[in-house]
Amino acid sequence: MAKSQPDLLASVRQMLVGLEANADIVATRGATSSFTQNGQALLDGVNALEAEQETLKAALKSKTAALDISMAQLKTWQSEATSAVKLAFRDQQEKWVEFGIKAKK
Repeated sequence: MAKSQPDLLASVRQMLVGLEANADIVATRGATSSFTQNGQALLDGVNALEAEQETLKAALKSKTAALDISMAQLKTWQSEATSAVKLAFRDQQEKWVEFGIKAKK
């Protein structure tokens, strides 16, 4: 079973601590200082991307709220415009089509 992102990050942090604490022994098996530094760089990159992702999520939430407000305002405006057109052309429902209004029978 694949690890969740938080589990993977915690596991990698623990691995790095263990590699650094036992650097002399694990270096003989290929886990050199350079290898450990590469792992730390990868972890730092993931942490930076994760922070950026959270910032983008917050910005998206804010923009979505702003869009919802603007859409509601636009809907209200359209309703008022429709009322004005219907009143202005009360006896000429065929004119409503020019404004994108469908006459209801």
